[in-house]
Amino acid sequence: MTMLEFSKLSVELNSPMTDEYKNLLLRQMANQAYCELEGARFYSKWFNRAPGIEERKIIAALVQEEFEHWALTVELMLELGFQFEEIENRYTNRLFLILIRLASVRATWSDTVMFSFLMESAAFYPVRDNIYSSYAPWARMSKSILEEEEQHRESGANLVRNQIRRLGRDEMQKSLKKWWPLSLNVFGSPNSKNEEIHKRFGFHIRSNEERRQNFRDDLEPIIRELDLEVPKLRRKTYPFF
Repeated sequence: MTMLEFSKLSVELNSPMTDEYKNLLLRQMANQAYCELEGARFYSKWFNRAPGIEERKIIAALVQEEFEHWALTVELMLELGFQFEEIENRYTNRLFLILIRLASVRATWSDTVMFSFLMESAAFYPVRDNIYSSYAPWARMSKSILEEEEQHRESGANLVRNQIRRLGRDEMQKSLKKWWPLSLNVFGSPNSKNEEIHKRFGFHIRSNEERRQNFRDDLEPIIRELDLEVPKLRRKTYPFF
């Protein structure tokens, strides 16, 4: 059983911190900040290409809120003495960056819709866990954006519904088959060497595998409600492709 060194919301900006604690905290913040910014950039490219007014309203809201979440996270990092120019050096979640670039290259609107539905849903779970972080300013910020992150999941589902009405289920089933295994990988390895220290420092309350299972338990019923089939996986365990 992991020995907890810092309980939830127990560390404030002016609290004593070891370099190890601070560096790990900054790395987590950089990961979220960079993902939020890449999300805003990605959606902004699709605003003029979205097929209807409802879709454009959803995309516009996503761009604005992703950018605001990026700014809030960076502001917390600056308070901790982080240098703005260092953000990309602190970023370690390269898989998300690869996926979002794949989605940007020769992607159809159906790909973008499915990417939004799955990735926005996946992004909800780290934010939900962060409200219990040992670093209180991070926990409070995460709580303030949690409702918007939850709305992003519903926005993605609405985009899927609209696209099914427009093109039929076959096109979206094809996109789901493409993005489903990729979305399961964004939670990371179930055997990550960092999980123990994340838990010990009070940054994670769930393992990568627990978050992934939460995602599957929540998303699979929604996929069926959308009249789509949960794709069969070539691999049953991480990595799923």
